[in-house]
Amino acid sequence: MQAQTLFVDAVNGKDDGRGTDREPVATLQRAVEIASRFTGDLPVTIKLLPGLYCQSTILTLRTAKTSGASPDYTLEATIMPYEADWQPWKMPVIQSLSATPRPRSLHTRLGLSSPNNNVHFKGLKFVGNPNPNVEYYYPITRANEGLNGLQVSQCYSIGERNSAPVQSATWAMAAE
Repeated sequence: MQAQTLFVDAVNGKDDGRGTDREPVATLQRAVEIASRFTGDLPVTIKLLPGLYCQSTILTLRTAKTSGASPDYTLEATIMPYEADWQPWKMPVIQSLSATPRPRSLHTRLGLSSPNNNVHFKGLKFVGNPNPNVEYYYPITRANEGLNGLQVSQCYSIGERNSAPVQSATWAMAAE
């Protein structure tokens, strides 16, 4: 199967790289930005090498395709838990370092937003938001109840209520 695949390496990547396995980008934000310009029907895969990926804004996982069914969109580790050389410390770690919520808000911050059908998260570790003004943090969100195909597999969501809370690993509206 052909796909539009991007590689991200927090340790050795460069955001002016092409996103290939030999020239990975450094940040998840840059990979999502590149993928947002994809226009075809091929699946989109963003592969994360081991490392810490800090994000300061909500990242919206979408492509430029505007009509018809959206292609599969996958965010996954390059080394999956079922592989022989997997170790827990090799899991990519995603942490949101978001700004303080606006006054009168619910003190909520979101990490990754998936406004399309068929979005998959595989083999990733999400850790809580350390901003003391963020009371509720959701690493993965989907606010459209008309969507289908949200899959989270072999992922961890780890938080600690006093230092880096995670309200819930996923906040998603269910299709009827």
